[in-house]
Amino acid sequence: MIAAGDEPGGAARADGADWADRDGKADWADWDGRADAHRPRQEHVAGEHRLRRRGAVAERRMRDVSAISGRDVPHRPAHDIADGDGMGDGGGAVDEPVVLDVDGTLCFDGRTLAAGIVEALLRVRERRPLVFASARPVRDLLPVLPEELAGSALIGGNGAFVRRAQHADVEVIGFSVPARALLDGIIDARSLPALVDGPWDYSFTGDEQHRIFRQLDAGRLARNVPRSALPDYAKAVLFTEDPQVIQQLRGTGLTVSVHPDEHLIDVAPSGVTKHSALRRLGILDGSYTAVGNDVNDVELLRHARRGIRVGEHPALDFAHRTIDRESVAEALTSLVA
Repeated sequence: MIAAGDEPGGAARADGADWADRDGKADWADWDGRADAHRPRQEHVAGEHRLRRRGAVAERRMRDVSAISGRDVPHRPAHDIADGDGMGDGGGAVDEPVVLDVDGTLCFDGRTLAAGIVEALLRVRERRPLVFASARPVRDLLPVLPEELAGSALIGGNGAFVRRAQHADVEVIGFSVPARALLDGIIDARSLPALVDGPWDYSFTGDEQHRIFRQLDAGRLARNVPRSALPDYAKAVLFTEDPQVIQQLRGTGLTVSVHPDEHLIDVAPSGVTKHSALRRLGILDGSYTAVGNDVNDVELLRHARRGIRVGEHPALDFAHRTIDRESVAEALTSLVA
């Protein structure tokens, strides 16, 4: 089984680690926050400092996007998420975070959030922190969010990217060297069209009419380069439904989400999911509300105190509540009613 960190200098693990606190110092912690002296610190394959520099550049570029002017907006740092202990009328603890998928949950045109949903989110944010968790990398997530919500904590790339607050570095977990070689081998052997995201730039060889391409780098902040030019792989999308490819990927221990309606396979590093990224933000199981719509939201909703499904994806049948897209704003408002 290929796992992040198998080789020297491999990717940092996401299994319960909070590896960059407020002052940037490494701080490996158990699920309950106790230090674990037996868990070694593992740095990203390209080096933590280079990633942090790249993250800082990313933030400067992101602040140039017209949709997020870069002005400071109110936000609650993710570190403070578990501090509240009062109960709100909507049944959730005051300061208990609400973690939200974006595409298919809040955004239905691939570009914007409806005014009613934005208004509802702003009302929720008055009493509860918001965390947006998307399959998009942070680079492509920010242009979708209105300026008023740009300071929220963000999870991108199904957990590969984490940004704790508006001006914080974007933390990246990449594929291990063996996992990258495996992906390259599968793509090359089958001549598969693919989208591979690096820490900032990306490599796209798919159909430009596909929905994903239309949403890719909307701010024109990055470059489409050959895969070999990416220093690391953070997330991959293979445009195929080949059962042999799915079986081969799952057999390695990589995180695999199959989307048959879009004819693609989403691949993240071993152990990396939206749910695992919550641990990096210090959010514990059962301490948050989650809203999602697809297979990559399963673990996110499964470990929530309350899970809300948008639509009818059968993988989320266990959710506490199911709503349609027309009811999203009302459902969000009810969380703080």
